[in-house]
Amino acid sequence: MSMFKSSVVAAASGFLMLWGLAPMANATYIIGPDSFDVPPYTNNANIVGQQGWQGISANGGTGAQIINDGTGSGRGTSLFIDNADGTSQVYRAISAPNNTSTTQIMRVKYDIYGTLDDYYYATPWVMIGDNFGTGYIAAFVEGMAYNGGGLASYKFRLNGDGNNTISGISSKPNFWYSFTIDLSFADKTYDVSVTDGTYTGTASNVPFWYDSVGYPVPGLNDITFRTTSSAGNYANTSGYIDNFSVEMIAVPEPASLSLLGLGLGALVMRRRR
Repeated sequence: MSMFKSSVVAAASGFLMLWGLAPMANATYIIGPDSFDVPPYTNNANIVGQQGWQGISANGGTGAQIINDGTGSGRGTSLFIDNADGTSQVYRAISAPNNTSTTQIMRVKYDIYGTLDDYYYATPWVMIGDNFGTGYIAAFVEGMAYNGGGLASYKFRLNGDGNNTISGISSKPNFWYSFTIDLSFADKTYDVSVTDGTYTGTASNVPFWYDSVGYPVPGLNDITFRTTSSAGNYANTSGYIDNFSVEMIAVPEPASLSLLGLGLGALVMRRRR
């Protein structure tokens, strides 16, 4: 290989590495990854007060607790949330660096498992930017409508809206699903992907919820896992949470990519002369 070709290959390799790998190299976890292992958690105990978790765990603390995984998946311990005796709402506060920056996205990941109770089925709510219980920019629940004593239309709902769902995958009770949500603060939208290991469903460019209903986006203060004792389709929500993480990922600015491209082009032109 000639010296010229070697230089071009080396420069191109460096360009591709900077372009493709720099965002991942600059990823910073601000929560987790958290698989709710024992230790550091205490088994069969209220999660509130453990490892930075806050909120309300109903029924003397059993509404949100660390327990052995009862799903048969072999995961060990997980967070279990149940509303049999009232609303449970637990959250982790977020101190996100530059969370309104146009050059970063926030990636939220978790596994979730919903149980079937009577005629209702839904996982716990997952609410991002919940502003300590006063509002959110994105929320997810999987479930179905109650239909005259029967079950109908399994679906993954965005922001609790039955008309706004994730396409490409159906939800079903007593099954694990993995969620990845990428939130862009540049255009106030998010992308979501959910998989059961075989099928994958997606939704793209979903507006932050408070933007879509005409209110200012609330502060991004926390991420909440919640059940409710209210009547309705989500009255008997319960389930497991596992492998929870939040990270900030740098996105290359267009100007930076342009400079890298110009540098490579200049090197090629110089060698040709």
